[in-house]
Amino acid sequence: ATAPFEIVTRNGVPVRIPDGAVSESGAVMGTMIHGFFMNQPLREGLIRSLQRRRGIPEQASIAPINKDTEYDRLAGFVRAGLDLPFISQLTGISASQLKPESSEVQTA
Repeated sequence: ATAPFEIVTRNGVPVRIPDGAVSESGAVMGTMIHGFFMNQPLREGLIRSLQRRRGIPEQASIAPINKDTEYDRLAGFVRAGLDLPFISQLTGISASQLKPESSEVQTA
C-alpha cells in the first residue's frame, strides 16, 4: 500500500520519506508526523469528512485546539490515576507537595 503522506524536510534537510497508513475502508488513519492535527483546515476537513461518512450533520464551525487546555486536561487524567501516597512514600516527598494548587508539581 502507498503511504498517504510524505515527509519533505527533516531538520531543514530536504528528504522524501513515505509516512502513514490508511485502512482499506478509509475509516482508520495513522501518521508519525508531529503536530499533524494542529493544522486547523486539515483537522476541519477530516472531521467534516468523518461526519459525512457517518451521516452526522456538519457543525457550523469547529473550535481550534488550545494546547495549554489540552495539556491541563491530560494532566488531570494522569493526576487522577496516580497513587500519591505510594509516590510520596517512594520518593520521600510529602503528599502535600505532590498535590499542587496549579498544574505544576512542587519540589521544595
